[in-house]
Amino acid sequence: MARKKKAQDDSKKTEGALEAIPSSLKKFRKMPEVEGFYRFVFDHDLQKEAYTILASLVTKRKDDKKAEKMAVRAAKKAAKDAVKAAAREEALAKKMAAKKEAEKKAAAKKKEAEKKAAAKKKEAEKKAAAKKKEAEKKASAKKKTEKKKPAAKKKVAKKKPATKKKAAKKKAATKKKAVKKKAATKKKATKKKVVKKKTTKKKAAKKVAKKKTTKKKAAKKVAKKKTTKKKAKKKR
Repeated sequence: MARKKKAQDDSKKTEGALEAIPSSLKKFRKMPEVEGFYRFVFDHDLQKEAYTILASLVTKRKDDKKAEKMAVRAAKKAAKDAVKAAAREEALAKKMAAKKEAEKKAAAKKKEAEKKAAAKKKEAEKKAAAKKKEAEKKASAKKKTEKKKPAAKKKVAKKKPATKKKAAKKKAATKKKAVKKKAATKKKATKKKVVKKKTTKKKAAKKVAKKKTTKKKAAKKVAKKKTTKKKAKKKR
């Protein structure tokens, strides 16, 4: 109970002190404690001393505030510098990692290029070896054929007259066939032209007959109109 009473008394005292604190300069000057202080200073002629003391207190407060502000600014600056330094370090680390990756890629590309070059060399060597073998085979075949040529020439010399006669007969037969084919094609073409001319003439004659019939019909219509007009005049 005693503790509760003490706590209540303390809370009341604090509330009274808060109420006693003035909210403006006029109220502060009208406070009895401040008025007593002013009277004490005036009565004892201590205005200069009081001014110096108050000025020193004000300057001290200002200096403290400035120091606090400077400390806050320094702390903020340090934090910003730390953030910037961390960002720079991260950027440098990223750059180094990118460089390493690029170097790895370049090394891999070089290895692949070297492998491809080696494979191309091997293929070229294989092709060259194959060409050499083919050339050697051809050379050996030529030698064999050159050896066989004299005997073959003799045989051909014997067979040539008969073969020449057969070739001449074949050429003559083919020429005759070609001439007959040309004549047949010419006849067909002439027949087609004649038929086309006849058909065009018949079509032209039909068109002329149609025109004549249309003219006759028109003349009949005109005659009918004249007769109808004459009859109408007679009736009137």
